[in-house]
Amino acid sequence: MWNTIQSAHNGIIQFTHGWRALARPERLRQIGKLYFYRPIAEGEQALQTLLQFVNEKASTLEAHEAEKSIFKRLLPIGLAAMKLYFAQRGTGDLGAAVTRTDGMLLPQERQLRARDYFSLFGKFAVPRTCYRAPGEPGIFPLDA
Repeated sequence: MWNTIQSAHNGIIQFTHGWRALARPERLRQIGKLYFYRPIAEGEQALQTLLQFVNEKASTLEAHEAEKSIFKRLLPIGLAAMKLYFAQRGTGDLGAAVTRTDGMLLPQERQLRARDYFSLFGKFAVPRTCYRAPGEPGIFPLDA
């Protein structure tokens, strides 16, 4: 039902930093780089840690010990990639309001709502835009 939502976009851009919604485009460029590059930096650091471990321990560990340790060090790389995936997807912001298929207009809530995401690589919070009218259930386009 929610995949037929239409956007009533008013030109305001929302972005997330520290789970707060920011609607000023001039701040978007400044914060956007941090928001997208942080998971990349985390992944690169985890990869460097993995490669350093392999270089240092290759001659001293049995294969099963190395495999277990390598797998453990791969998890932060996957977690960083999942965070980047959700950063690229955005918060599900479709504009100031959406219209349900029954014609009801649901305005965007001012604050983003975080939802814990449990991936194979670890748990992290994903900020999501919510559209809700009083007495109506909320719609989270990112969840669709």
